[in-house]
Amino acid sequence: MFGRQDKSDAANQAKHADASEAVTALAGEVKALSDKFSKVLQAVETVAGQVDKLQEEQSAASKEFSTLKGELENTETFTKRPPATGGSGDAAIKTDC
Repeated sequence: MFGRQDKSDAANQAKHADASEAVTALAGEVKALSDKFSKVLQAVETVAGQVDKLQEEQSAASKEFSTLKGELENTETFTKRPPATGGSGDAAIKTDC
């Protein structure tokens, strides 16, 4: 009676050995995937920080450019003609033609 049970226990152990190996392999793959995901997450966080920094720098540069553009648009780029020094201003205009 116990001999037959020993045979069935051996058969059950053989059947479950494959399932046990599969579960162990799957657990190893999940752990490796988790480690890779952690590395990718750290890289994404680093890139996100760099993007935030670049956006701040771009915003500051845009404000500086707008200020400079406004100053240049309001600045006269030519010199005014000096006032005439001779005559009283009521003299008739004479030409050589």
